[in-house]
Amino acid sequence: MKKLTIILALVVVVLFTAQSVFAQTGTTSQNLSLEVKAIYKIGVSGDPAALIVQNATAGSGPDAATNATTTYSVTHLSSAVAKIVGTLDSNVPANTTLTVNLGAPAGATSAGALSLSTVGVQLVSNIANGSSSGNTIGYSFSATTGAAVGTATRVVTFTISN
Repeated sequence: MKKLTIILALVVVVLFTAQSVFAQTGTTSQNLSLEVKAIYKIGVSGDPAALIVQNATAGSGPDAATNATTTYSVTHLSSAVAKIVGTLDSNVPANTTLTVNLGAPAGATSAGALSLSTVGVQLVSNIANGSSSGNTIGYSFSATTGAAVGTATRVVTFTISN
């Protein structure tokens, strides 16, 4: 019986050793390039309601129409601080003015309420790396008594860059 136990033990050792000798392992590797590119993203929460100049105090000019119900969000990642510039697709009608006031993300600077036209105007400066949402957009549309009665539509474009 002892011999049988020793023989079985030897068979197990031989089988285990043979399996280890014939087992193959393989490895491989890859070179992987990693890069982070500059990111400049801006989005708005939607379109504001129409700005309608429709009231005045007798003896005074028309009251401005205002709206501050929309917001914007930004994501910025680069080696430089960013800014936001606003432009219109075409100028507002004669004797009217459209201003916008963008609230600034934390640490950035808002230029306050500025008139919009087809020439870009810097609305926010010194935007550091990071992301921010819920920043206010405030519009004011005013007209003088020389403005023509009618409706117009304009596209406001906000651009974030360094």
